[in-house]
Formats: sequence, C-alpha cells, structure tokens
Amino acid sequence: MRLCRYSGLNSALPPGSLVRSRLLQDRRLVTKLVREFDELKPLTPGAYNCPADVGSVILALLGYTDGEQVTIEVDITGCQFVTNGDVAATADGFGTPVGPTLEHELASLIQ
Repeated sequence: MRLCRYSGLNSALPPGSLVRSRLLQDRRLVTKLVREFDELKPLTPGAYNCPADVGSVILALLGYTDGEQVTIEVDITGCQFVTNGDVAATADGFGTPVGPTLEHELASLIQ
C-alpha cells in the first residue's frame, strides 16, 4: 500500500500538491488498514454540509497480486469522506468508531 498526502487550501504549498508519500510493506499493517476501510459505514444518500473542508486528502493506493489496483481517497478535513470510486463512506466517527482511528493511523503513517 502506498500512502500519498496532498495539500489543501490551508497549506503553504499550492492546493493539490503532493506533500509526502510512503510505501507500506508490512502485510499485517496493510491487512489491518484494509479491514478498517471495510468497516466504515457507507454514506446515506442526501446532501452534506462540510464547512471545514479545505481539500486535504490522503490517497491509499493498493496493488493486489492478481493485478487489480484500488485507489481509496480519504478527505482529512470537512465531512471526512472516504471513497474508492464505487463505495463512499465517512471517517467522521458518526457511522462507526473505526473512522477516526483509521484517519489518525493514516495521518501518523504519512507525517
């Protein structure tokens, strides 16, 4: 799993700039993080107001042995949406307590 952190509006860098990248090779850690992504509660349909969203994101890039690749986007501000393009969830803690833990783990791994 490769983690990539991108800047938002609250950074000295231009928004969308790559801040840091890290390759995670510990299989147990990667398996744990994927399990936590899977435990996030899917979003319910509707409109969301995310006033503190400045556009900072972490991308988790996964490559499987069968060649499949998955990119998971984690918004680290605002409503803290998480999506792989097919499924959307939130890491804000309202859906499941694993959300804030997962976001904290990702942020600490890519500091």
